[in-house]
Amino acid sequence: MPSGISPTSFPSASPAAPKPTGFGGGVDRAVERGQGIGVRSARPVSSTGFRMRPFEPRGVRQRKYVELIASKPLTFGLGAAGTGKTYLAVAMAVRMLREGRVKKLILCRPAVEAGEKLGFLPGTYEAKINPYLRPLYDALFDLVEPAQIRKFSENDVIEVAPLAYMRGRTLADSFIILDEAQNTT
Repeated sequence: MPSGISPTSFPSASPAAPKPTGFGGGVDRAVERGQGIGVRSARPVSSTGFRMRPFEPRGVRQRKYVELIASKPLTFGLGAAGTGKTYLAVAMAVRMLREGRVKKLILCRPAVEAGEKLGFLPGTYEAKINPYLRPLYDALFDLVEPAQIRKFSENDVIEVAPLAYMRGRTLADSFIILDEAQNTT
């Protein structure tokens, strides 16, 4: 199935009762909740003016997913492997940074697969977590020039971090992607 991300909306008045938007359901769906979730909206800032590779959703479901990311403070994307969930989320994060809608990108995912321990892997901490964060880096480097990513990383504009380091953080004016959230037990 091409573009296997299908959105389903949850109205803010009754988040427990989903209302499909007509794009299908089942396992391949993206859900979003609109208001009342405690997420601050980003204040507009001036555009950073960096170059970004253009991207286009490849179908109706991907287009709806991108529209939901652009218009709602919290969006969940669920779907089969290879449907573009991570790539489109990173692309929208980069676009919103470029447009000045957010000041910072925080890309995170669990640093271990279910049941594994990081401590037994050889090497530095960075060497241990890099394989788990690779899909986020791949999307970033496909969209933005490496020199610009390094500059943003050095200035803490783009941060790629394991989920374990996110507790207690202040995340105002940030676009946050939690990838592979099913592994966050």
